[in-house]
Amino acid sequence: MLNTGLIMYDTDTWLVLRDNPASPAAVISRITDTGGAERYLLLKWELDPAARRMVGIYTSLREAGDAVPWAKRHTPDGNGYPPGSKQRRDARQRLAEHSPTRTNDTPSAPPGGRTS
Repeated sequence: MLNTGLIMYDTDTWLVLRDNPASPAAVISRITDTGGAERYLLLKWELDPAARRMVGIYTSLREAGDAVPWAKRHTPDGNGYPPGSKQRRDARQRLAEHSPTRTNDTPSAPPGGRTS
């Protein structure tokens, strides 16, 4: 199952969680434009609503949610892709294909670097 990190707050508002489960990264608000079409406003999260800043306007909830980056890790294991996503799985597979492998043919030195 794909982890979207979206929590529905009310019928027109979603909180976007990423690296800190105690604090949202962003808020998405559904509005209707002058033509009657639904739009999704993406706002950077701040506790004080007056301090929130608009990041963008999107045509779908998914598009707005995808615009909020996932936390990057210090290892190249699919950085920036949501857990469970195909992109993350593909990135891990590419990493495994290009990682050096250790063979039993190469003797290893004991701890401290001495060989006797």
